[in-house]
Amino acid sequence: MFNLYLAQFKREFWEHKTVMFKVPLIAASVAIISMLIMLLYFPSIDSKTIYVQADGDLHISFGNSNSGYSTHSSEVLLDSSQIDTLENWQAVEQDFPQREIQKKPEMQHLKAEDLAAFQTWSLGFSALVISVFLISLLVSSFSADRKDSSILFWRSLPIPESRNVVVKYLNAYLGLTFIYLAITLLASLIILSMFAVFESYISPATDFIITPLLWSLFWAFASGCLYLFFIVFWLSPIFAWIGLAASYPNRNFALVAIVPLLLISLVEWIIFSTKTFSTSIIDYIDKGMDSVSYLAKGEFGQVDFGLFAIGLVVSVLFTIATIYMRKWRID
Repeated sequence: MFNLYLAQFKREFWEHKTVMFKVPLIAASVAIISMLIMLLYFPSIDSKTIYVQADGDLHISFGNSNSGYSTHSSEVLLDSSQIDTLENWQAVEQDFPQREIQKKPEMQHLKAEDLAAFQTWSLGFSALVISVFLISLLVSSFSADRKDSSILFWRSLPIPESRNVVVKYLNAYLGLTFIYLAITLLASLIILSMFAVFESYISPATDFIITPLLWSLFWAFASGCLYLFFIVFWLSPIFAWIGLAASYPNRNFALVAIVPLLLISLVEWIIFSTKTFSTSIIDYIDKGMDSVSYLAKGEFGQVDFGLFAIGLVVSVLFTIATIYMRKWRID
């Protein structure tokens, strides 16, 4: 039994590997290459100059040079109001050993609430990206096999249509989410490694100024990655509706998916002058995003698991409707 499910998962992957694998991989590659170009172009700090300005303030200047041009930025080391005399001061230019003078910003020591806020934002953004990929996969999965008539071949096999539909949904919910997370985490590790190498060897005067901050943000995201599966199943009623809508038409999928929702909202507003249906959908999505924040903080009592259970029941009903829709469209 398990081997049959595994074979169907493999079939779904190979039929839709562009959406599931190639597109996320291309996006990650573009991010890595863009970051590499930025690091190569960014000027490396190769000299420091200590000098006294006319106002008597003691400065240290970091001279940045790259591709034939130079820029200077300075940090105030001592204010003139802190000393009694400036008679013997003069401008001195001296090359100091690299790493001897370092300016470490406070930003690399993030507070717990800052990391939690970043975790919530990053998971919300990832949920948005996954939703786009997931909807594309479901539309393709439930309509492509009818357009190319491959569904007739699979219907000829001793495999019930219910299993086909369930595997398609699980492949989207679990398979696509897992692949996205794996590629995202791998790309993040590669980018972080590039930052560490450049800060340590290419521009050692700024050694470990940015890297600790980025590592903190990376672990904040990585530690909450499993919550993405929670978000996906929280939004499963919407995805199941998309799959049901994609099982009916040969074209104009968007009309079948969106028009009924608009009609319900319009009829409700005309008859009752209320917007309960549309606001309920929006509130349901918002509560799913808020639940991730609660879970990340360990505030499980704030999560509305009752609403989550209702969403799963609606998702199951839409899944059953998808099975019968596909049978009806073929038979």
